[in-house]
Amino acid sequence: MIGCRPGEEAGECGDALGFVPGEAPVVRKGASQMRADEIERFTQAWQLLVENGELDQLAIGHADIDNQRHHGTQIRGDYTGFVNPDNYAHRFLCWHRAYVTDLEQAMRKALVADYAARGLDCALADTVFVPYLDGEGYPQWVRDWMPTGTPTGVFVQHIDPTIDPDNGHESNGLELGDTYEVVVRAYHGQSHTCSTVPPSARVIQECLAHESFVDMSVALESTPGLIHDVPDPDLANTVRMVADTIVDKDGQNAMVFMSFLFIADIIETGGWPDPEQKVFVMPAITALDRGRAFDEYGIQGWSDEQFFGVLEAVNAYVQRSPHAILHFYSAGESTEAGVRGLYGSSAYFQDAGADPHFYMLHCELDRYFETWLQSNSDTPPLEGEDRLFKTWPGAREWTVEQLMDASALPFVYDELWSPG
Repeated sequence: MIGCRPGEEAGECGDALGFVPGEAPVVRKGASQMRADEIERFTQAWQLLVENGELDQLAIGHADIDNQRHHGTQIRGDYTGFVNPDNYAHRFLCWHRAYVTDLEQAMRKALVADYAARGLDCALADTVFVPYLDGEGYPQWVRDWMPTGTPTGVFVQHIDPTIDPDNGHESNGLELGDTYEVVVRAYHGQSHTCSTVPPSARVIQECLAHESFVDMSVALESTPGLIHDVPDPDLANTVRMVADTIVDKDGQNAMVFMSFLFIADIIETGGWPDPEQKVFVMPAITALDRGRAFDEYGIQGWSDEQFFGVLEAVNAYVQRSPHAILHFYSAGESTEAGVRGLYGSSAYFQDAGADPHFYMLHCELDRYFETWLQSNSDTPPLEGEDRLFKTWPGAREWTVEQLMDASALPFVYDELWSPG
């Protein structure tokens, strides 16, 4: 831990001592279960990291995909994305476990120093933890709290031509490498296909049923799942009707067309015709999720009411991955009049590390991971430097072995995930 050593008085304990295996770890709770004093310490510690500049470095750590190699699928703010090399996917869960823990440790160090300077009890500062997103959404204290002051050193990693240049995002008009100030935004649940949490218990169970680390990790990060398996031929035919209205714009919409047909086959049969092709449902779900299929995918002849009726029916059948659900529920999309395509900051790869919601949702995803670890022993197939994790310059370097071993970690969960 970071706080006072035995025999020290309050005010004498400002140094970071690190975590020693065998010491009592901090207990992570759900955000809705936190006491008022725990909330106060968490929000105060977050603000200290904003003020001392460490949150800038943390945010840049997540944005630095090429060096950190920590996402198998890289989702952009407009819900589109692309697939990275296998080692990126295999690092995903361990990297984000290290990242949330590194934030937690930095918060404790900053708060301990602050308490020491003010003559307060450092042991209390040493109890700060990152809460996980529990229940059916964020509790009121999270919804009411937005941190003041935001990182100014986040830099543009990629220029995304599909993001509307008039959506008001701070990176609009910038060049690669330019820096900008992140504005933390959250429109909880304002998403067409990620409007509720938690993710379907059935989908999570399917993810955690894999004995293979790779299969489990990919499922949690990026694989869609079925909420139920009752065939619905009428809905399948309606989805095919939507597909038939797609206008081919110089061949650009061929994948979206095929994706709609694949979803129709799933709904008609009540299962995956070919489980290896689950990824092919994503273009259609993305088209639906963005709610701009009329303009960008050429779907014609459908009123808003009809189109979103189909969307809701499909979303009740096929759900995005748990990772995507948590992200895009947390982010949501602005409904401000005249603003189009402006999402919450946890939906933007470059902004996410500056958003407290991001760490809470990844803490929940890590809780699924820890639940899997309790009954499985498979490890990620990583070699060389890919087995080491240093998420930002001020953090320690973790090994795969440490991140997979609960006794080597400075936290535990108050309870593991269960379908009930």
